[in-house]
Amino acid sequence: MGKADTNLVGIDVVAMRDGPQITNEHRELLIAPITEEEILRALKNIGDLKAPGMDGSIVNHSQAAFVPGQHIHDHILLAYELIRGYSRKGGTPKCMLQLDLQKAYDTVDWHALQHILREVGLPNQFIRWIMLG
Repeated sequence: MGKADTNLVGIDVVAMRDGPQITNEHRELLIAPITEEEILRALKNIGDLKAPGMDGSIVNHSQAAFVPGQHIHDHILLAYELIRGYSRKGGTPKCMLQLDLQKAYDTVDWHALQHILREVGLPNQFIRWIMLG
């Protein structure tokens, strides 16, 4: 089998043999009780895009769901009013999209989107409006 070379660059043979080790200082930190101050500091340091702030404020002012004082059924009724009559015969063709543009905008493959919109058969003017963003 051969024997291990202890001079290998980038490989800690002792750590591989004995497993990961922590220092006494780290051990003391791991077993120390967690204070309320540490919990509050951790909660305050959560990014705005992760959760409502400590004061219960919403992530974004355009947020519609899970907002104190607003009810989800208000938004359901609004969506219903918007789509009511879509299936009526002889009416003007309609299209409704719901997008979270703030998140979606940065991840869109615009060439692929343009190709898909053409394949679906949407009018060129409509595609230009979308591509202008």
